[in-house]
This record gives sequence, structure tokens and C-alpha cells, in this order.
Amino acid sequence: METAIQAQELILFAAAGEAKTFANIDVANRVIKSIILAQVGEAKGHGFFVEKPFLESLVKFTDARQNEIKCNFNHNYDDMGKQLGVVKNIKLSGNKVIGDLHLYKAADLSPTNPNMATWLLTQAQENPSVVNCSIKFVADYFYEYDADKTKVKVSRYQVWDNAYSGGAKKYYVA
Repeated sequence: METAIQAQELILFAAAGEAKTFANIDVANRVIKSIILAQVGEAKGHGFFVEKPFLESLVKFTDARQNEIKCNFNHNYDDMGKQLGVVKNIKLSGNKVIGDLHLYKAADLSPTNPNMATWLLTQAQENPSVVNCSIKFVADYFYEYDADKTKVKVSRYQVWDNAYSGGAKKYYVA
């Protein structure tokens, strides 16, 4: 199976969002264990859904990168001063992909986001429901199911239009 995100390096962003529980926060070693990178269900606000084959391809993608991917702070596309750490030990756990976020000491010296790693660790301890993760990827394609439950490819423009018009249709990412 070809991975759905080979076309571009995967980047994980830490950002405010919906509730996610961060268990096993190791402040001394600057590690937040078992963060959720992706899960089956709706990718809220993006107009598509995630199924288990996508999660499997995500894990396969990270395996090819020594099971480690970089992590940036917030939804930025300019990495300078926003490198937060790396996610290691990435694996499929039921209907979720999880990993351990290892925060750089240098992240607290960032010229653009001073003390961002310490802030994230503190926030995760005080109120983990406001700490969230997103992944950046390029999809091979999107699809929907027809009446016979057959996958039918759709354009990314249909997905975007659906997302911005209220999301009446159910599209999936491959």
C-alpha cells in the first residue's frame, strides 16, 4: 500500500483545540507520552473523514523515518524559531495513532515563541483539554462511497467546497 503522505515531509503541530488527554507527562525529561496524532473519524473543520487504512499508512510513513517526526509549535509553515521537538515511538493503538513528544530544550530559547516547551508542559498538566495536535500531509486522493459502498475518487476542490458550505457530504482521505 502506498502511503498517503509520501509527497511531503510530515510535520506535527501543537495547537489549541478540542479535548485530548495527555497522560504520562514527564516534566523532568520533557516528554509527553501517548499523544494522539490522528484518529478514525471526522477531521473537524477540514471537510473529510479518516479511516483506519489512512492511519496504517501514517505509521508506515513514520517507520520509514526511523519512527520519528518533527514537531512544530502552532499551525505554522515557517519552521524558523518554532521547532518544538520530535515525536518518537509512533504506533497504531486501536483507532488512533499515538507517539511520545520529546521537547527540545532549545525550544524555550526560541526568538519567536520564548518558553514554548515549558508553556506546553505546564498547560498539559493544568488543562490537557486545550492542548491538541494536527498533522500536515498531502493526500494521494479523496473519495466518497457510492450506493454500492464502492470508493469513488473526488477532487480536493469538491472536499474544500463541501467543508466551506456546511459539509453535507462525507468524503474520506487516502
